Amino acid sequence: MNEEDRYTRITLRIPKDLHQVLTAAAERTSKSLNAEIIGRLQASVPDDTESKALAVLPERSSIRDDLVSAIAHLNALRNEKAILELRVDLAVTARSPMPDIRVISARLDMLNFEITRCEKQIEQFKAEALEAYATPPDQVLVSEKPKRARKSKP
Repeated sequence: MNEEDRYTRITLRIPKDLHQVLTAAAERTSKSLNAEIIGRLQASVPDDTESKALAVLPERSSIRDDLVSAIAHLNALRNEKAILELRVDLAVTARSPMPDIRVISARLDMLNFEITRCEKQIEQFKAEALEAYATPPDQVLVSEKPKRARKSKP
């Protein structure tokens, strides 16, 4: 499969101010505008393994609650990061001074650390869920029990 077969070409209409913000963000991170847009879109779409893990988990299990909570926390962190990056990008585009740039920069560093930590935690929850519950019930022997499965909530 050649490189062109992996992509679909589209025409996209976006507001001019959003285009300016995305262009500034792409320049700041040394990416093309296309790469910037694709990266942001990919970050907003849930991972397929998250869906698989949630599908095999019992409704009232603590691991399901932990996974859902971690996913929600990760989304909140990513949203906060995106808002702060947009503030910086808007200031750069408008060529306006940002007196709180050090505070924003420090917060972005902390968010990046927390996002990485949260992503690792989600990977652990997904692996645990798939290991414990992914075997179809008709293939489980009577003597087998799910490995490392957490107790269900009452």
